[in-house]
Amino acid sequence: MKKKTFAILGSTGSIGKSSLNVINKLKDAKVELIFADKNFREVLNQIRIYKPRIVVVNSFKTFIK
Repeated sequence: MKKKTFAILGSTGSIGKSSLNVINKLKDAKVELIFADKNFREVLNQIRIYKPRIVVVNSFKTFIK
C-alpha cells in the first residue's frame, strides 16, 4: 500500500494540531510539509516528531528579539 502524504497548513493552531493527532493514528502516513504563522517553539516540536521535508514559518519577526 502506498504511503499517504499530508501538508498541514496552520500546524500550530487548533485545527492543525487536531489534524496531526489524526495523522498520528494512521499507519501509513507521512507529513511532508508543515506551515505555521509564528509559534516557533511548537514548530520545532512538530519538526522533531514528524520530520517533515518542508517547513514554512510565516512570521520572521518571531526570530528577532
